[in-house]
Amino acid sequence: MKWILSLLFSLLGVMAFCQEFSFGVAGLYNLKSNYIETKEKETNSVVHLGFPDMDSVYYLTLLETITEREYTVKGKPGFQAEANVDWKLGDRWSVGTGLGMRYRNWEYEDRVKIFIFYETLLNEIPEEEAPDFTPTLFCDEVINLNPGQIPNPVVDVRSLDLFIPVQFNVAFNEQFDAGVSFLFSAPVLTKLEYETTHTEYSMDGGLQICENSIRTREDDSGDDFRGFRFSSELQFTYWLQNIGIQLFGQLTSTPLFEKIETAGPNLGGVINTDSFKPRFIGLKVKYRLGEKANPE
Repeated sequence: MKWILSLLFSLLGVMAFCQEFSFGVAGLYNLKSNYIETKEKETNSVVHLGFPDMDSVYYLTLLETITEREYTVKGKPGFQAEANVDWKLGDRWSVGTGLGMRYRNWEYEDRVKIFIFYETLLNEIPEEEAPDFTPTLFCDEVINLNPGQIPNPVVDVRSLDLFIPVQFNVAFNEQFDAGVSFLFSAPVLTKLEYETTHTEYSMDGGLQICENSIRTREDDSGDDFRGFRFSSELQFTYWLQNIGIQLFGQLTSTPLFEKIETAGPNLGGVINTDSFKPRFIGLKVKYRLGEKANPE
């Protein structure tokens, strides 16, 4: 919160020296993304073999997996609001900055296309050297509280970002100008919403009973999201006096999610990719005060 307040006071300070002030609101259309990603992973595992009347045997194994997943990200409508200040660099050119908030929403889904699993026995481990582990819960009987239903694989992804643009504009005449912006953004609020299978365990007559139900989980920790992102945008503005209609779109962007090696799919594999780079197009209505760059 402190750094947000610092940015606001800094912006108020530079406004005193700007030649043009504008503010605007925009609607966003998030573009659909579809791609395939392959990941390889190696882990060590301990296999425990043994029965009550026999000695326990522990084996160290190497697990190798190759997974090919198909990702589909469907964009939902979003919006943003911002305030900008500009300085003239000549008759045609100007440079500016500002502060804005941007809300975006997606439906995220991934499906496994290929899964290859290798298990290699490394060596036997003495019982006294075997690590602690939790025995796997085995279901003698399964009660499905939602017959014929499985969790919806679609994850609802939401992000409210604070962003600071650095803009370069050129005016072709009094009514039309174009420019490019380089943006620095950080998430203020994030949310993941998805369905999971919840299992409750109980004992009945020496048998372990498992009752399954579908639950909706929500996570607003932001652990899967990058803390800072950089992007670039191209914009075209048509002015009617002091009111401008601007068409803009994202050119480049860093990924939305953290690298898996850093954050990991800590929600049961909900976020499995760090390659999704969100793109969008938008339509903005602006109102300006002050001077503007006018070509002669």
